[in-house]
Amino acid sequence: MGNNASMSAGIAIVHKNHDLTDALRTAMKAQKEAKEILGRNAFVVKVIKGSGNIVSYGEKWKINDKRSIENITKILNNVKNSRDGEGISMSFFQSVFDDLNKLKHENVDMIKSILKLKLKRHSSMKDKEKKKEFIKERENLFSFVVENSKNLEALSSFFLLLRFLATGGKR
Repeated sequence: MGNNASMSAGIAIVHKNHDLTDALRTAMKAQKEAKEILGRNAFVVKVIKGSGNIVSYGEKWKINDKRSIENITKILNNVKNSRDGEGISMSFFQSVFDDLNKLKHENVDMIKSILKLKLKRHSSMKDKEKKKEFIKERENLFSFVVENSKNLEALSSFFLLLRFLATGGKR
């Protein structure tokens, strides 16, 4: 294998009462989508909620030498810590998702403006300078996702997946 090894993955996250055979089928379908739609070295995550709704998101493991999973982890680590009350509120993800679904067409600048506005509204920091720096850093994280997203639907799914992960699967 050596340096040219590649890995595509399909990940299924399902409700605890979901049929295991269907969960495995979903994971295999996600892996096939990762390989065929996104190309080698990609992943697709499919979340099947208790209601049966499916959220699907996928991307390359690395984009422009940046690891996608590290980006997602950094975003999730910024969800408001209940102990210190600073960070991004849980409602941020749903709010962005709702606004993205109202857009009629893709416009990267408009999407970035929406994200900046939502970050300002849904970030709580006591120190104004610290908040300004926090928002700027998060804008950079989200800009990476926006600029490399396949389409508006994929970007919307990304925010639904983040909300699901941030709440520990409760929403």
